[in-house]
Amino acid sequence: MDITYVPPERQALLLLYSFAVGVSLGIICGFIKLPFVLIDRLVNNGKARFITYLISDILISVLFTVAIVIFIYAANNGVIRYFMIISAYIGILLYKYTIYRYIYKLYIIITNIVHKLLLFMNKLFIKLSKPVIAVINDRSVKKYTVCLIKNIPRR
Repeated sequence: MDITYVPPERQALLLLYSFAVGVSLGIICGFIKLPFVLIDRLVNNGKARFITYLISDILISVLFTVAIVIFIYAANNGVIRYFMIISAYIGILLYKYTIYRYIYKLYIIITNIVHKLLLFMNKLFIKLSKPVIAVINDRSVKKYTVCLIKNIPRR
């Protein structure tokens, strides 16, 4: 194993950069979670909740892994320093336990608005489709449609 010397100034910069990468990954994680929070709110089912959280966690884990590996190889020429990984993880945790709480509350407000909008659109669609359904269910229309279908010439 090749151990190379890295000056303390460079190590401090790597530490700060990896911390910044962790915070930025936390922010990206927050944006990735929004559609899954919306799906969870709209479906409101135990199995669907499990599947959405599973998919979002796998997606975020893959994103974190790829981003941190690319950062380590780009910033330190492929030499893995454990403090970089730990610093990125601390950045993610710092974001999660400070800013993400407020962003999650904002997501809940957004999903409630979208949920109410979809309920309104559903009620409006039902009201607008009642006359059409009444015409379709009318016996004379059914009889006329069946008569037309029977009179279609076959090839």
